[in-house]
Order: sequence, then structure tokens, then C-alpha cells
Amino acid sequence: RGRAEVSALISRGNDFPGNFSHVALVYIDEKTKSPYIIESHIEKGVAISGVAEYEKDKKLRMMILRPRKELPQLLLNPTLGHNAAKNIYEHAQKLHIPYDFKMDFKDSSAMFCSEVVSYAYKKEGLHLWHHLSTISDKGVVNWLQAFGVTNFITQMPSDLEYDPALMVVAEYKDSETLFKDHMDNAVMDALITEANKGATLDYNIWMLPVA
Repeated sequence: RGRAEVSALISRGNDFPGNFSHVALVYIDEKTKSPYIIESHIEKGVAISGVAEYEKDKKLRMMILRPRKELPQLLLNPTLGHNAAKNIYEHAQKLHIPYDFKMDFKDSSAMFCSEVVSYAYKKEGLHLWHHLSTISDKGVVNWLQAFGVTNFITQMPSDLEYDPALMVVAEYKDSETLFKDHMDNAVMDALITEANKGATLDYNIWMLPVA
């Protein structure tokens, strides 16, 4: 769960509000044992970073998930998770993958954060996001359309917490950051209520191409 205001919108702005706003894959190099994070940023598309760089981006909460070892796909291929992370790591090294503002998980020429994970695992035969999120609040739809979103049945980050194919193996949290997370949720829920009454975003439309 990120600290930016848009993180609260991503977490709360769908029909089943959740707790998380971002998803990334962790790849561990077989030779050096160094971990790398593969994720998609609004500012630069799919990118690779080390742990130190990843931690510079303020997090309110972090959870590590892993495919359940009893899944048929894992029984056939115990290294499936590692293979998925390695393949998207190498894919991202070879070419620039822009950010997918449309949130169209069926088109991999551009990717938003959830799409990086679903694409990598789908290539290995494991389909995540058993249920898709729907965004139907009129105010949220209007806000997201202003920034180029065209798909409102899609894969939202917070859904992974409840995906039956995955299990939680670790979590970082503390009382101060969790309270901040709680406050951000409350503020965003109030803003969404105002959006549904007709409140619009205040921004300079001519800055969108630059952004």
C-alpha cells in the first residue's frame, strides 16, 4: 500500500474496496542471490529495481504472497513462481514496456502493475485474479476516464489478498503506518461520495500529455 493519494483511490475506488494499491514481482538471481523487484510505474512503465531503491518509495504496508504449493501447476512445476519472475525480469530488460493507462489486462503491449504479475504467471500456466474487480461508481468512473482509463472490469491490486491460489508468507506493518492507511481510506471514501454527487477533479487538462 503506497503513501501517495492516488494509492487510496486505487485501493478504495472499486465496488469491493480493499487494502492494497500496488503489486510487484520479486525475482532472485540464481547466481548472486540478489533480489530484484519488477513493477509498473505510472511515470515510466515497467521497471526493475533493487531492494534499497524499492524501499525509498514510501510504503504504508507490505505483504508477500506466494502460490500455494498444493496447486496442480506447482506439483507439476515447483519452480513455477521463480520462472514467472525470471521471464518477466528478462522481458523487461529487453524492451521498454509503457504504463497501461487503459487498464486493459488483455493487451500486454503496455502494462499496469497488476498486469505485470498476471502476464508473468499466465505464461507459466497459472491464472491469477480468479475474480475481476468492477468499477461502477459514477464519480470514480468519471475521475478515471479523465486520465485515460477505459476498462472498468479489470484486475485490481487488492484482489490478490483474497486470491485462493495464493498464500501470505510475510507482512510488514506497524501501528503508525496502519493508522495512516486507515485515515487515507476514510478520506478517500468521503471524496468518492462527493464524486458521486458530481464533484470533479481540479487539474489543468493541457498538462495531461506532459504527465
